[in-house]
Amino acid sequence: MPRGPVYDNVLRRLAADDLATLLRWLGQEVHRPVERLSESLPASGRFVDLLARTAPGRLVHVEFVTAVEPDLPYRMLEYRARIMRLHLGEVVTQVVLVIGTGTMPEVLTNGDDLTARCHPVHVRDVDPAELLATPALAPLAPLARATDRGHRERLLREALR
Repeated sequence: MPRGPVYDNVLRRLAADDLATLLRWLGQEVHRPVERLSESLPASGRFVDLLARTAPGRLVHVEFVTAVEPDLPYRMLEYRARIMRLHLGEVVTQVVLVIGTGTMPEVLTNGDDLTARCHPVHVRDVDPAELLATPALAPLAPLARATDRGHRERLLREALR
């Protein structure tokens, strides 16, 4: 029995005849004329900023951003899906390290059908003393919570020390 895209092509043609009927039969609400969109999903040449295995079956994906753009939660979802396909069965935790402006939401929802969680860390909210206590994190201290410009300058000097 043939498999693969033969069935996809036949079902696409069937859907083209009466898309609304097919969608209703599949349990979807249709309130207006249905607009068929392109099924093409272009490949992405994107790379993640950091991906690490922290234990057997546990992955951490970290993105470093200077500003939270409106599409960032959706990019994170795309990254999650790609990582999950490459590392089947492994649990993926996502962290967004925001070193500049904007606020990254912890949860992305799309109705009742999707909930995706990430762990944002906004450097501007971090106590600079916590960063200065570790040489590897000290360069982030000037970007952390500061009372004024003079305080930020002192943090920079301390980080350089």
